[in-house]
Amino acid sequence: CPECGAPTGVSLVGDFLRFGNAEWLEKMARGARLVFWAYMASIGVAIVLGGVGAAIVEGDPSAEAAVALTVGLLMLPLNVIVFWGMWRLTTPDPSGFGERTYGFSRKIVRVAAVIALVSAPADVITDVVALQSIPPVLLIVLGVVMFCAGLVQLAAVVAQFRYLEKLADRAPDKRLASLARQVWKGFILSLIHI
Repeated sequence: CPECGAPTGVSLVGDFLRFGNAEWLEKMARGARLVFWAYMASIGVAIVLGGVGAAIVEGDPSAEAAVALTVGLLMLPLNVIVFWGMWRLTTPDPSGFGERTYGFSRKIVRVAAVIALVSAPADVITDVVALQSIPPVLLIVLGVVMFCAGLVQLAAVVAQFRYLEKLADRAPDKRLASLARQVWKGFILSLIHI
């Protein structure tokens, strides 16, 4: 376009996703599916093993540690799948469009995905170690590290919702974009009420 310098197609129809790079869109779609199914599997593992664990444990510290370790170990591969899905979902648009509006959120989600992947084994260790008799100072250090990782994850969830909202704006489906905005704002409000 001689007026704005954008490619002609973008100038005429906008930077809608349907005109985006097909390989990039497929990579993002596969990433979203990976994240979705890994989350569903995580919920299933937590429900099944949480219920079984509650029935088996009944105050036995060694059984509690065994259940916590089993759940944590089963969640580790799911954390890897979520990481890979998030990484694919937040792949930069090869055209460069959208980076101005959602690039920062996309980068935050990527950094948080790395932190979540690295902190997942520490979470398992913290769950198991908390049930053992260890020096209180070590428990405090592990607790502070996990608290900080949790804050980063909270920021990442908000950034992820913002990123998906901005992608929805490129759909172009105003209803979808409005729903995306409602979801992240509802998430924030639910945290405030907790």
